[in-house]
Amino acid sequence: MSFVAVILAEGFEEIEALTVVNLLRRAQVDVRTVSLTSDKMVVGSRNITVCADITLQEIGKDDLEMLVMMFWVWKRSNRSMTSLPHSR
Repeated sequence: MSFVAVILAEGFEEIEALTVVNLLRRAQVDVRTVSLTSDKMVVGSRNITVCADITLQEIGKDDLEMLVMMFWVWKRSNRSMTSLPHSR
């Protein structure tokens, strides 16, 4: 069964990601948070640790209905906002 995947990368904006998850779950959409690494524990920009539902490696090729990604991440190493590369 396909689901909506909300990607969580280190430094993600907690309010942006979790608001999307909250609204979709209230609408009874099958949504799962996804860690980009093999560790399900992901630290957000405000130092809040969130346990993702699954990891990227656990997603099958036919599992996704939709993918939600945040394009800005907080780089803790240099304390700056960075745009993730994306194509238009």
